[in-house]
Amino acid sequence: MWTVRFWMHGYHNIGRIISPRWKLRRITLAIGEWFHCLWEICRILKDVHACFEGRIFDGRSIYLSAQKFISAYSAFLKRQGKLPIPGWVDTVKTSASNELPPQDADWFYVRAAACARHIYMRKTVGVGRLRKVHGSTKNRGARPAHHVDASGSVDRKALQALEKIGVLETDEDKGGRRITQSGQRDLDRIAKTTVDEEEESDEE
Repeated sequence: MWTVRFWMHGYHNIGRIISPRWKLRRITLAIGEWFHCLWEICRILKDVHACFEGRIFDGRSIYLSAQKFISAYSAFLKRQGKLPIPGWVDTVKTSASNELPPQDADWFYVRAAACARHIYMRKTVGVGRLRKVHGSTKNRGARPAHHVDASGSVDRKALQALEKIGVLETDEDKGGRRITQSGQRDLDRIAKTTVDEEEESDEE
């Protein structure tokens, strides 16, 4: 038995009497948390790179942020009126880490647009990957916060709804969903229109 000083969870230099087995467990947990942080950083950097990935229109490369594209495409889906909306959208939570349901009445359109954009940028994506992307940190009180995946049912219903209107299709070879040719044309048109509107507003 010996005294080991450590720095963890905001408590600075607290002396603890710990056994070698408890020390090994603490080291293992710390290594696991570091690997989780590195994985989160890599995922965020990949998303940032995807956000600014260029698309070619009329011989020029355009750059459109994810927020503006999702807002424009969700508004397009709402105006179109073809996307099937489940009956539980006003009561369900989108993740176990959330305390309340979404406060936006049109949140399902936004989630469907986010799913479509994610597949639009990465070609083939499954429900498991979308759960990680749409997950969030769960507040566990005095205990350390942890990442919790989003609801798989919500993302699955969003993908199925996009499949029904012809935006997505199932990839038989790799699994998951991929964008269809008609869906690619719709998303390209929305992206180009949004960029053109931004350029016009900047000129004014």
